[in-house]
Amino acid sequence: MNTLKIIDKNLVINYENEADLRQKLVENNLQNVQIGVDFKIGKNAAIFSYFTAGYNFKAGDDFKAGDYFTAGNNFKAGNYFTAGNDFTAGNYFTAGNYFTAGYDFTAGNYFTAGNYFTAGYNFKAGDYFTIEKLIEFPNFYKYIARLYFEKNQNIWMIQLGCYLRTAEEWELNFWNNDDEFPNNGSEKSNKRYAVYILMKKTIEILKEMQLKIENYD
Repeated sequence: MNTLKIIDKNLVINYENEADLRQKLVENNLQNVQIGVDFKIGKNAAIFSYFTAGYNFKAGDDFKAGDYFTAGNNFKAGNYFTAGNDFTAGNYFTAGNYFTAGYDFTAGNYFTAGNYFTAGYNFKAGDYFTIEKLIEFPNFYKYIARLYFEKNQNIWMIQLGCYLRTAEEWELNFWNNDDEFPNNGSEKSNKRYAVYILMKKTIEILKEMQLKIENYD
């Protein structure tokens, strides 16, 4: 038996599993439950839309959040954390590998994500995840194609659609969307690959230019 305490409601909910918890939250009119400071949740957990957590919220691996999830400062998530649209995190948010966020994800200062981080449109991060350069390649394929230079880590990042990864990560696994863009020689897949090659070449040219500028100085 597991226990969830809703302090501001003076309520204790005992539940067997996630389905049981979901039903009891609905019975108690707590679909939009808010959790206070130092809340912890284990592996393979899922929460509803409009969930709000206070400071120092910690989640284990495979944590899934619905739309409009909000977490305070020092939120830490394990590997494979998935957030819906309009996720907002405070300062010092840390996510493990394979963190995926939907549209309109906003992070505060000192945001850190592991490998294979992907975000949808309108991703915003505070200080210490700072985009110094942004180059857009419009109308080359179906979705957004953008280059970012993150100056604090001194790395180039490539966004194709909702996938935002470093150039090195793309090189290791470009064909990462078999459902929509399989490696089958189709026109739509070739367009996606062509803009990726163009973006790689652009990075090479910009790096060469930067070296010349530094040597000239």
